[in-house]
Amino acid sequence: MTDSRLVLAKVLSIIGLAIFSIYYIDELAKEGGTAGGFLPITSPIIRGLSFQLSTMIISAVAFALSWKKPSLLLSATLVIVGALMVVDGITTGTRYFTILVLPGPIIGFAYGLVVLAFGIVKSIEMARVMTTAPSRFEAK
Repeated sequence: MTDSRLVLAKVLSIIGLAIFSIYYIDELAKEGGTAGGFLPITSPIIRGLSFQLSTMIISAVAFALSWKKPSLLLSATLVIVGALMVVDGITTGTRYFTILVLPGPIIGFAYGLVVLAFGIVKSIEMARVMTTAPSRFEAK
């Protein structure tokens, strides 16, 4: 029997990955500048709030919905999204930590650390369940 909350959490984590992937591909298309890319949003504040913050909120909701429910897919997507957000925060947001302005692009780095922490916690929970689950090869 499938748990509807866990299924919803998995769907939300994949949606969060898709949203941030669109944002990150646009950032790569701009090559670190302010012009170019394919998204019609020119303000970096609006872009950050609409893509980075929404990804963090969606990831937090997915994490909360799957509380005490292990899922390999969910932990993997949270770790991937968090790692991409951290890399984006380091490379395009702060230009490899040469520009540190608060509040500013470093906020995306902090959002990435939060999502990465969600993924690590979910991975630890998954590992605990896998090590405590009875094996079919154990002697009876």
